[in-house]
Parts: sequence; C-alpha cells; structure tokens
Amino acid sequence: MAFLRMFAQRYIIHKTVALIAIVALAVKQFKSEGENGLLDYLDTVYSVGSLAFFCIVSHAVLSRYIKNPWLLHGATIVIGNFFTVLMDFNLDYFFIKEGIQQFSEHPFLTEYFEDSIYAIAYWGFSSRIDHLAARRYQNMRQEIVEETSVYQHGFLKDLPTHWNGAVDVIEAQENYINLYRGDQKHTLLYRFKDSIAELGSEIGLQVHRSYWVNADAIADFQKKQGRGEITTTHGQQIPVSRTFLKDVERLLQAQ
Repeated sequence: MAFLRMFAQRYIIHKTVALIAIVALAVKQFKSEGENGLLDYLDTVYSVGSLAFFCIVSHAVLSRYIKNPWLLHGATIVIGNFFTVLMDFNLDYFFIKEGIQQFSEHPFLTEYFEDSIYAIAYWGFSSRIDHLAARRYQNMRQEIVEETSVYQHGFLKDLPTHWNGAVDVIEAQENYINLYRGDQKHTLLYRFKDSIAELGSEIGLQVHRSYWVNADAIADFQKKQGRGEITTTHGQQIPVSRTFLKDVERLLQAQ
C-alpha cells in the first residue's frame, strides 16, 4: 500500500508526459482511417502506458540503491524498456497468437533496441522537465529566504547578525521562544504564535503546539504510532503531533 501511495503521489510530470503522448498518438490514429483503427489505438495506449509504468517503477526501486543520477536514469531506461518489450511479446503470444511467428521474424533483442529510442526520448524528456521544475521550486524557496533575511522585521531583527535572518527551529517556552540555528541557540521574549506568523508558510511549518521547523532543516522524518519525529540536519529531535502530521507528510512529498 505504501508503494501504491508513493506511485500515485510522485512522478506527476512523468505520468503527465505519458498521458499527453497517448492523447497525441490517439488523435493521429483516429485521423488515419484504417480497418484496425481501434486495435491500433489500444496498442498505442498499452505501449506508452506500459513504458511509463515500468520506467517509473524501475526508477522508484533503483533510486534506493543507485545514487549517481546518470547511472540511475540509464538503468531505469534499460530495465523499463526490457519489461515493456517482454510484456509486449507475452501479449502477442497469448492473446493475438502471433508470438511464435513474430518472434522468429523480429527477435526480441531487435525489437528491444528499436524501442530503446522511444524509452530514451520519453524518460529523458520527462526527467528533464521534472528536474527543471524541482530546480525552479528550490529557487523560489531560496528567493523567499533571501527576502526574509533582507527585510528583517519582528523578532528577526533581534537575531544574531551571523545568523543572516535564518532560523532552523523555533521552540515555545512559556512567554519566550528558543531559536535554533545549527548547533546555536538564542532566546527571546516573544510570542510563539507571532513568530511563526511573521515567517509565513513558505519557509517552514508548525509541527507541534510548541515547535516550528524550517523545511530546509529537515533531514529525516519517522512516523511513530500516529505521531512523528523530525531529525534536523544538525541532529535535533523534534516531535510531530497528530494535528500536524498530515501537513508534514504533504510537505515532504512535495519536496
């Protein structure tokens, strides 16, 4: 179930590109008046859909073990295309009953290498768009952080100068707030509610009635019995209450 949720929530751009390709090819099929128009259309939907599915699944599995992006994308294309062609041969053999003849006329490796160009084009194009979108998102976040550090107001103007207006964690303590930046701590007489309102929702989020965390400071998140725990980039353990659990999960999925 966790894998299915991940599959539904991630790879939005890859699935969108596949859907656009299916629609474009479908329009082309309907415009061509052939006797096998419907079969050709279904074959197109299957071919593009299966290629997208096997590439996405391959990438999701391989990303746990391969950290080099070039090797990861290369292995994704090789394995995704392999299973796509393999399934195509199986369907031809069991349903269309052309498997034996087709296999003798067009060996598996021949069709694999012929289809590789489509796998490279699809995965390369969609991954490039995904990379540009992610970089744009990071740039927007950086711009917000820089604007916050330049136009300091409220409690930000009372931070140590070398913090440059940036905060990793805010902890409420009665009428005071403890501010954390890396392994440093600074305490101010300030309302917790006012401090997180001044920072806004673009930089971070409240995860507990007494804690706010900068999104860029989150190194790890673990779910524990309906609650959670965040580990910051400097090893600080921050509790996540049930109230804010969904907000944290949505933020991490969007990153």
